[in-house]
Amino acid sequence: MLTDKQKEQRLNSIGGSDAGTILGVNPYKSRYDLWEEKTTKVDTFHTSINVDLGNALEPMILEHYKKINNLTDNEFKTDVPHLTHKKYKYMAANLDALDIKNNVIVEAKFSKATSLWAEEREGYALASDIQPHIYGQIMHYMVVTGLREAVVVALIDGFKCEFRTYRFKYDAAYCLNLKLKELQFWDWVQTKEIPPAMNKYEVEKIYVPNEDKAITANSEQLTLVDAYGKLSEQIKPLEKQKKELANKIALSLNESTALKNESGKNIMTYRPTKSGGRQLRLCA
Repeated sequence: MLTDKQKEQRLNSIGGSDAGTILGVNPYKSRYDLWEEKTTKVDTFHTSINVDLGNALEPMILEHYKKINNLTDNEFKTDVPHLTHKKYKYMAANLDALDIKNNVIVEAKFSKATSLWAEEREGYALASDIQPHIYGQIMHYMVVTGLREAVVVALIDGFKCEFRTYRFKYDAAYCLNLKLKELQFWDWVQTKEIPPAMNKYEVEKIYVPNEDKAITANSEQLTLVDAYGKLSEQIKPLEKQKKELANKIALSLNESTALKNESGKNIMTYRPTKSGGRQLRLCA
């Protein structure tokens, strides 16, 4: 749980959780939302049961890393102070822990989505083994601290509860691009200049039309509209097939709330919703 001081620091700096947002790979926050947060100094963070669970389980996850690596109290530090880049003081890091013995940043994560995490590899992991915004987070920490290795220790509560460890080396090309993007973003914050929209959501947040206005399509826009139309036509029959399959599955389940495979793992659920209906959902 962040303290009031840490919340203030977060509003006045770029932290690890901001890196993926600035790169446009964070599914939970847009670049415009982050810019608005930094310029208005209003923290828009909202907690959830999974966030609360992650905070509660963090000490256990870190203790597991310490144990499997046979680290002493002097070799493993969890009360790491707020750190800033030696040149760009607005680039900051609040590390979960530091493996002092091996000079490694340690980041703890809790997740119920097994499909978002690759199996462990021998040696170093690949960027694609974890979610893009988490990769951005640990690379940001390496930019700030000057350290060249980081470990993500994930407690994954899927079909079975397991720990997975992902070790990463400093990615020079990625970090250079990240640093440049963060420099540019902070300039937008300081000047209060709205960043260019990166997606449909940001277009709708930034540009609010006050009247009907049509523009003449250029060649690129005509190509995009044509591709969109063709794809829409391809989707229509698929949506119809999906609806028919959902009806057949629902009829086969009746009062049952799940389908499981031979090993006992749920492959699809059909559970009641708060609105009074029931929802078919594939299991990860």
